[in-house]
Amino acid sequence: MLHDTLYKGLLYEFLNKEILYVPHMTIGRFEDKEKWEEALKDLKNFNHVFTDLVEEIYVEVIDEEQNSTIELAVKL
Repeated sequence: MLHDTLYKGLLYEFLNKEILYVPHMTIGRFEDKEKWEEALKDLKNFNHVFTDLVEEIYVEVIDEEQNSTIELAVKL
């Protein structure tokens, strides 16, 4: 709902309807597939709810090498 609300307002010009947005929070990356699978098992029953106050949103571009470039920062 947050994604849809933002893209109806300030960020509408950046909406790309060809890309489906899946809400997520990146908490770690694993180079080793076995460690990744072990972490998934450890988190199987994890059900914590995160709450926070969002004061700024960043629009980023991630290239083929997974490098991130901030294109825009929007203060809310």
